[in-house]
Amino acid sequence: MAMTSTKIIRDFIDANIKEFDRTLLDTKSEYIGKLDNKNTDIVALPSGEEVVVGYVDISITGTDRSKPQIRVFMDKTREAYQYAKDNQKRFFLLTIFSKENAMAKNIVNYDPHDYILAIETNIDNETSRRDLRSMFDYLDSYIAKGKESNFVRCANGCHQSGIYQAAFIKIRENGVDKPDTLINYITYFDSRPYMNSITDVVSVEQKTEDDVYNRIVFGAPGTGKSHRLELDSKCFGNNVERVTFHPSYSYANFVGTYKPTMTRNDLDWLTDDEKKKVIAILQDKSKTAQEKYDLLYDKFKGEGLTRLPILLGIYTDEVFKTKKVDGTDTNNTVERNHGKAIRPYLNLQPGNGGKEISYEYVPGPFMRIYTQAINHPEEKYLLLIEEINRANVAAVFGDVFQLLDRKSGVSEYPIATSEDIKAFLMNNLECLKGKRIDEFSDEESRLYQEMRIPNNMFIWATMNSADQGVFPMDTAFKRRWEFEYIGVDDEAKEVEKYIIPIGDEEHRKYVKWDDLRERINDILSSDDCKVNEDKLLGPFFISKSMLESASEKEARFIKAFESKVIMYLFEDAMKMRPANIFKGHKGKMIFSEICKTFEEKGEGLFGISDIEYIEKEGQE
Repeated sequence: MAMTSTKIIRDFIDANIKEFDRTLLDTKSEYIGKLDNKNTDIVALPSGEEVVVGYVDISITGTDRSKPQIRVFMDKTREAYQYAKDNQKRFFLLTIFSKENAMAKNIVNYDPHDYILAIETNIDNETSRRDLRSMFDYLDSYIAKGKESNFVRCANGCHQSGIYQAAFIKIRENGVDKPDTLINYITYFDSRPYMNSITDVVSVEQKTEDDVYNRIVFGAPGTGKSHRLELDSKCFGNNVERVTFHPSYSYANFVGTYKPTMTRNDLDWLTDDEKKKVIAILQDKSKTAQEKYDLLYDKFKGEGLTRLPILLGIYTDEVFKTKKVDGTDTNNTVERNHGKAIRPYLNLQPGNGGKEISYEYVPGPFMRIYTQAINHPEEKYLLLIEEINRANVAAVFGDVFQLLDRKSGVSEYPIATSEDIKAFLMNNLECLKGKRIDEFSDEESRLYQEMRIPNNMFIWATMNSADQGVFPMDTAFKRRWEFEYIGVDDEAKEVEKYIIPIGDEEHRKYVKWDDLRERINDILSSDDCKVNEDKLLGPFFISKSMLESASEKEARFIKAFESKVIMYLFEDAMKMRPANIFKGHKGKMIFSEICKTFEEKGEGLFGISDIEYIEKEGQE
């Protein structure tokens, strides 16, 4: 009796991966009776994490055809998938070819029994069978090209199966079991983005009220994350605010804070000579801070500007006392660099005068979009965050973090409004303007006293998890977002036509950008480099505009390739093992020398010897 896909995979894990405990559904009290263990395991990893693994069995139909159907029934995995989703566990859906090879006549370049297929897709609405034949066909053509095949992702656009994408994991070679790739995949691959993903770019006309409210698009550099959100954001019209996070970005920048601003009390009433005297007092190193303060106090007290002497720029390590308008001591002291924080706001050059400082609440992009969305509930508003993980998101979002838990688009749990935000809302919410607090309706009181993100406010973001200098996101933050992954080759068709120059003028050749990019990625993914997909080169790693002008500005493009691609590989992707990617370079492993090798050898820098050269138009 032939074994099922489920039994084959389980037997492989039991025989080869002893550190994975597959028994939790039967042995751990919190799981017993929760799921049908016929096609599901909860697996304990060495790290202590517990993941849900579902299995689907292969069936074959149409064996009389040249290309039989290789089917799985997705609906049987729904229970395990939903359990993982509800409990924020990583979920893996695995299958393997379990029939005789003769039942898959279309596969000629590999043995399908040597690969586990991990299906990576959102199956919230899966109720039917799926034909995976086109995926197996893709692997067949991929291996026929002689490419590295221990791990092959069949990305969206490479198949017609009706699911998002899948990964082929090689578990056997020449009859010998190879568990390492499967171990690494289950240990490191985060499947949760597919559990809440938008699997296709939706046109403006198709967008509905079911759109994703908290959305993060992520993928390798150059995969078109920002471009996708730019296209999708068109349905919001002008109701979009874009912000880019960076390491110094803070809650004050994002939500809002009080900031010093210059009032209208400038010193234009002083003559130029008087202004020079003021500046001279401030710059007089022979006077103490107290003497400077006293001189300036006497000059400005008649105008009622008793704090202006401080604001004009007295900052010192000394301690000095301030006075009230009547000249009596305030009993307050000013010490250690007082005024430095406001010095950038002052201009004491002759002819410009000084200005007294007042403080006002300055809203950040979150508050601006929030108030607009409340004022116009019939319209949709979008806050678009670029590079969300380049800032410490826990610090940037602060208590707003709680608002990200949304039910039907509305924050499920409110946060209390601070006094400064209350004042801002009083002046900026149309329903509160001109009213006293005791005149508020119940709904107006709620808007005043607590904050909830409304269902017409969307927050979308881009993220590159492999970039240098990014901040980690904790699980609690991640689970409040719906992640959408863009595969490294998803948008490859957009750049297929571009031909680029490589090598200097003496050694100039022309190749397709996508061919060279794919070959470099193959090397990065090989056992020599073992680079994860999120550090591979996306189709737009070199911008479309640069690719379009490559044939017209060849020297410029060569330099751009060196400063972008080669620099990235040297400084980031292969920083610890550059010799493994720059196989054709024999000199010192320094950037300038590597670039010289590229100018002489072109693709030979990477050890590529079989790429197809293209004859440039007009070339003899």
